Parts: sequence; structure tokens; C-alpha cells
Amino acid sequence: SCPPAVMDGSGRSLLLRPSRCIASIRALFARLERIHAAVLGAFAALRSLALHAAADYNADAASHEPLSPLLTASPFALLDVCGEIAEEWSKDVAVRALVVEAVEEVPLLLDCGASMYPTQPAASSPSASSSFSSSSSSASSSSCSSSSSSSSPSSAARTDPACSSLSSSSSPSPSAASANSLDIIQWMGHEVLKTEKRLRRRQNAQSFYNSSAYWDWNERYQRVCDMIYVGENSYEEPKSLFGAYGELASLIAEFKRCVELYGKIIIAERFLPESERTFDRSPEHPEGFIVVNKIIFKLFSNIPDAAISNKKAMHELRGRSIYSNLASYVGIRSPLMCVLDYLGMRVLAMSIAPVTPATLVYGSSGFGSEVKTTPQPDFARSIEAAAEHLNIAPYRPTGSSDTSPPLRSSASLQGHMGLDANYYLLSYSNVMPAECAAGPTGFQPKRLRMELVQDFRWPINPDVFTPFLPPEAKAPCEQVVCEAVEWLKNEIIPRTCKALNGMKQHDVGKFMASSRLLLTYLHAQGINIRYLGLVRAGLRSSILRGRVLVEMTARTIRDHVFDSLRAEHRRIKLPLEHVYKPHMVRVLNTVFGRSPAAGQFWSDHLQPRLESKFPHALSHSTDRRLGRGALRKLLHGQKIGPVLSRTSELLSIQFAPGVIDALRKGMGGITDARPFDVLDIAALGCCVRGMEAAQERAEGYVWKAKAESAPDAAHSAHAHARALAHFERAAEANADNKYTVRHLASCKRALGHADDALRLLSLAARIDPRDVVTRLRAAKCYEEAGMGSTAALHYSAIADLPMAHPPELVALLRDAIARLT
Repeated sequence: SCPPAVMDGSGRSLLLRPSRCIASIRALFARLERIHAAVLGAFAALRSLALHAAADYNADAASHEPLSPLLTASPFALLDVCGEIAEEWSKDVAVRALVVEAVEEVPLLLDCGASMYPTQPAASSPSASSSFSSSSSSASSSSCSSSSSSSSPSSAARTDPACSSLSSSSSPSPSAASANSLDIIQWMGHEVLKTEKRLRRRQNAQSFYNSSAYWDWNERYQRVCDMIYVGENSYEEPKSLFGAYGELASLIAEFKRCVELYGKIIIAERFLPESERTFDRSPEHPEGFIVVNKIIFKLFSNIPDAAISNKKAMHELRGRSIYSNLASYVGIRSPLMCVLDYLGMRVLAMSIAPVTPATLVYGSSGFGSEVKTTPQPDFARSIEAAAEHLNIAPYRPTGSSDTSPPLRSSASLQGHMGLDANYYLLSYSNVMPAECAAGPTGFQPKRLRMELVQDFRWPINPDVFTPFLPPEAKAPCEQVVCEAVEWLKNEIIPRTCKALNGMKQHDVGKFMASSRLLLTYLHAQGINIRYLGLVRAGLRSSILRGRVLVEMTARTIRDHVFDSLRAEHRRIKLPLEHVYKPHMVRVLNTVFGRSPAAGQFWSDHLQPRLESKFPHALSHSTDRRLGRGALRKLLHGQKIGPVLSRTSELLSIQFAPGVIDALRKGMGGITDARPFDVLDIAALGCCVRGMEAAQERAEGYVWKAKAESAPDAAHSAHAHARALAHFERAAEANADNKYTVRHLASCKRALGHADDALRLLSLAARIDPRDVVTRLRAAKCYEEAGMGSTAALHYSAIADLPMAHPPELVALLRDAIARLT
């Protein structure tokens, strides 16, 4: 919308290219964003004073100066507060002077010259004024209460004096003779907002989704989660739950696309000089943190070992998953979060939560910092409920007094009272206890699984082997962890191997078809992947031993490829993908080729690394008889195909069509010394992980809702089958979410699998024993199945819960218990 005709210093008319106009506008608004942050900081300092002064403030607007044109006309909506506070701020000369001084330094004026202004001012029209007035009111509903569809500027003028002064004035028309920076910004604000209104009308969307510059991932995510919480905890599922889950699915997909887009750029430019990088490090966040589009990207550059930093990112994601499962009944919130793997490096991405260092009410910001142990009562109850569910031992950290309340989580877990009055938890990497002391990096990647901690007979301290633990408490806490590890090795793993050995061929075939099912089964028993070697040593079935060996080998090859990619990236430093394809081909040919060099690589490098990563992996008597090169011999022939498939899946390599099938069609598998060529790799690919369970659950519920409204039985069965597939994948990613298990039971019941539905509903009731809705549905299902005694137990459990029930529910429980007993 910027007119191309401008005047230079001599009064001659020039014609600017559109690209130059757009670049100038972008430079201007980039500067305005920084001004926006600075002004909001000043506004926050005056908020408390303005709230108290608003009551005594003289409402006569004529006796006060009008608001600065920037404050009322800026498209960034600086006045996102009530009208009384805005008027109080307008009286403060210091704030107004700060804004004017900052605006006068706009780079656009320095680049284009102070006399370069439009020769043909924008025509003053009621529509433009109304557009700007309504946009200001929609951006700040508390400052101007008129809607974005107001038909005249007078509607906003009756609401707020600031909007009155704006809407009654015509569109500004700066001239070369009398112009200042505020007039230019006001004029550009009119033009930008008119364009935005046209786009809104054309897209027919809500004003919240109009501009990506103001996209607040956290606000939208928390709003959707609130809608889902209300719907899931209703006795009858409301129709609004369909829209909430649909919005959640699209939100997570959009978040992942942004993480992939920006994360690949950040990783590709990792070794470039900072002056040449696309995104600068955020000055408000620690070193290595980059903020793009309200998403924080963490590289953990303070950890020199890249493998350990990658592990820390995954522990952060797992810790977030643990506490997000508890959010439905302990009243805590988590941000959107996922990790991106690319070129051997991993970056953690999370939405910006409305927290600051001043909002910290629980935990610590790092080792050596003060640990806060006295949060607000409702937040303390939430943390205590989570600790009871996770079997976390309470303790007093180093430096705390005997009268202070104990911590019920890791001290590094940060609890914030957000600026939106919600409780948030951040910094999840240490929520589960470490298995042994940390190395020189200060972070121990080997941690116990949540399932093991929950089932152990004693509560476990999550800060064992950390400086937070007092010296007098170290010995007993370390002893508890050692007992848990011994229990895992001597009881849990042998019991799991016995169960696997006794499985039927049909169940074993499921594990052979998908490694994820096998890993999900082991995780449910509390077994970490690093204990796959012990699991293989306890298996009798050669088929299962081969499946476990394929998984261990693929993960070892992935680590080797990541290490070599990081080294090559550090050497080349170019943010291009095709320059790393030849290196990837050389590595794959070394691993999978049939040559003496490949055989030596397997014997001298890959097998020792696998045995170090997975102890006891080759301890079976058959393996020992093979001697040197046992790993290569065990995986010869057709077994190398599954290794290649699983490795490409872990590396996210995109091969050209037909490459894998062509390599596996021979009886002996891969027989060429150099089986891969540069043309065989379409893309190195990247992997975005995280939020899969929530996304699959959301998509599954959409299909479930479609099935319930299907016109006939055939369409209903098809939609239920689609929903069941999504819910099963959600359960594979996160089996501890009661909503997922509950909807999975509903689909099983609709498809005629009543026994599976009853089993799943009982499992959901065990996940959250205080969930009335789950127990109520389980009781009804048991009653319909003719199992009255079990249904009566669920009804009685609901009646015994320490909470107030609605009168109609009390009457239903009383009648059901009397009828069934």
C-alpha cells in the first residue's frame, strides 16, 4: 500500500521499486517491534501505580493531553489494557518522551532521508478511519470496546476518548514541508490496517488468526486444552469437543511445520559466524537460545558433548510428557514442545510461556541458585499430587532451613505463576532420578523410567547425585536408587523375558512387524532401551533375539552416522544439504557394503561400540562361539535388510523410489561393495518428534465424532476403524493418558470388542483413580455386560471419593448401588 512516488531532497519526484518499499517497511516494523518490547517494559512498571490512581482519576478528558499518535495509531496495539489505565499512562510525560525518542531513531528515516515522504497522501475516507478504529479496538478490547465490524468511527468514539481522538481525525498525510516520524508511522499504520481488513474479509476468518506476527502459540494451546478439559470431564461429551480436538490437531501440525522450517535453518547455520546467521540469539534468554515466531529453540551449546546434549533435549521432552499427563487433575500447564534432528544435531523447540524470572514461585533457575520451596497453597497441592502419583520422595535442598516445606520434585523443575494467572512447569530434564553420578558435563543422561519409579517400593529422590541434595542425605538416597537399579536388573528384566518367552506366535509376530511395539512393551515395564542387551540375553526365541539385535545395531549405526555428520558439518560449515550427501553415501557404503573395509569396520568399530552401548548384547553362548566379527555374522544375508530399513527410519533418510527394494531383492541381501550412490538419496531428511500422542488422539477423536454421526452402519464402522488406528498410535506414544485409553475403549466397544473395552476402561481408572467420568463409564459398561458386582465396585468407588458430587449424580449412585447389591 506504500505509494511508490517520493520526493528527494531537491524536490524531484522519484520512483521506488516495490521491493525497496517493502524492505523499508519491514525495517520500520522490525524497529517498532523492539520499541514495542521496551515500551511494554515501562508500562509494566507503571501498571500497579495506574491501577490505584485510576479510581481517583478525573474523567474529564478535555483537561488532559490526548494520547500520543504512536500509542493510539500503532498497528502493534501497545495499549493492551483497560481505558482507565491507558489514560493514566498518557499523563506520564516520561513514558511519552521515551516513545517519541525511540521513534525518532527509526532506521527507515535514516536510510531514505528525512525529506522522503509521499507526494500523494492517502485520501481521507470514512472507511479507512473506521477500519483503523475497529482494528485498534479488536487488538485491544479493554482499551476500546467496539468490535472489528463497527460501521462508523463514532461507535468507537463513544467508548474511549483515545479512540475518539483517533477516529474523528482523517488519515494523516505527511508532506515534505511539515512531517515527523509519528505522522509517518500513523500513515503507514492506516495503510497496513486497511490491507489487513481486506484480507480478513476475503479469508472470512477470526481476527485472532489474521497475522502471524501476533501468533501466540501458548495462548491458543492453553485455550484449546481448557476446552478439552471441560469437555472430557463432562458426564456427556459436548459437541464443542469435536471442534476443540480438530483445532488441537491443526495447531500441533502447524507448530511442527514451523519448528521444521526454522530449526533446519538454525542447525544448518550452527557453525557460521554469528554475523552471518539468519536468526540472532535472544538477549533475554541464555546462550544458545534463539527465539523465532514466538518459539524458543534450545541448542544446549553449553554442553560440549553433542551426544549428551541430544539426550538432555529428549529428557526435557519426556519430562514434559510426564507432567502433561498429570495436568488433567493437578492443575498445572505445559507449553508446546518438540525436538528436531537434522545433520546429526538436535534442537529443542517450545512455545514461549507467559513467564519471567520474577514469576518463579517454585524450584530453582539452576545449580547454585536459590531454591524456592514455599509456593502458593493451590500450586503446592498440585505438586504434592503429582509427587504422590510419581512416587517422588520429599526432601529439603541444600541451604534450606528446617522450617521450610520440603520439595516434592526435582529442584531444577521450575514452577511459575504465569502472567495469565495460570501455573506453568518448565525445565523438565531432571524430573526422573539419575542412575549414577554425572560426568564432567554436569548432566547425567542415564535416568530411570517413570514406570519403574512408580512401581518401586520406596519413594525415590529425583535430585540424587546433584548438588541440590544435602551431604547428610546423599548416602540413603543413593542406596534407594541402587536398590531400584538392582530390582530392575534382577527381577523386572528376567520377569519380562519370561513373559516374552511364553508368548504365542501371533503376539511375537506383532513385535516382529514393528520395533515400536516391542519398545513400548519394554517401556511399560520400566525397562530403558540401554538394557536391550540384558533383555536379549534372557530371551530363548531366536526370532525375538534377532529383532532385538536389529534394533541395537540400527541405533549404534545411527549414533555413528550422527557423529560423522556433525564432524563433517563442523568442517564444511556450509548451510546446504547437498554438500553432505556424498559424505552420507561414503558412510552408508562403509556400513552396508560387502568389502574388506566394511568387514573391518564392523569388527573393529561397530561391534565394540554396540557392546559398550548395550552391555551383555552378545553374551549368549551362540554369540561367543562366533568370536571376532560375531555381529557381522549374525546379521548376514536377509537380516541386513531389516537393519537397513530400521536405520533409515531412525536417520529419517529419504531414498529415491525403489532403492531399498532393489538392494534387498537378492537372496544374499546386499552384495555390492558400494551399494549406494549420491542419486539414491533424495534428501537427508529431518525428524520432528514430540506431541505425537496428543496429535494422534485429536485426529482419532475427530474420526470418532464422524463415526457417531455417520448416516449408516458401514460408514460408522469405517470411521471407527480409522479412529481406532489413531488412538492405538497415541497409546504407543503415551500409554499413561487416561483420555487416550478411554477413547480407545469406546472405539473397541463400538466395533464389538467388549472385553477389550472393559479392560481398557479399568486401565484408565487405574491411571487416575479420582476420575469420576472414567469410573462412571466403566460401571455402565460392566453393568451392560452383566457383571453387576464389578459395576457396583466402580459405583462405590465414585461415592467414596473425597469430593462433592452433584445431587443428580448422588441419586444415580445410590440407586445403582442398591440395585446391584
